[in-house]
Amino acid sequence: MECEMKTLVTIKEMRVPQRNYTHAQRACVIGMSVKIATFEEVKEATGVEPGAVCPILLRVQLLVDRRVLAKERINFGSGHHLYGLEIDPRDLERIVEYREVDIAEAH
Repeated sequence: MECEMKTLVTIKEMRVPQRNYTHAQRACVIGMSVKIATFEEVKEATGVEPGAVCPILLRVQLLVDRRVLAKERINFGSGHHLYGLEIDPRDLERIVEYREVDIAEAH
């Protein structure tokens, strides 16, 4: 089974994990400057530490790369480091509104 995990955390300006994205792709799709969120920024914005962030509970625009939606299953944080969530990507639209984007580089 192939699984994928990506989390985007937004605070005033978009913060996106560095790996798998080019700066030009992020800036073009998002339309603003981007930088990697620090540990403290993630904790302040979400109330949990990086690695535990549950993207469906955030009150921000959720951007989901089309490659994530093509996976058999997707995994993401639950708000607690010991527990995670795994769903069929087709079920994501039933849970939360998101915008499908193309910002990850192909491997």
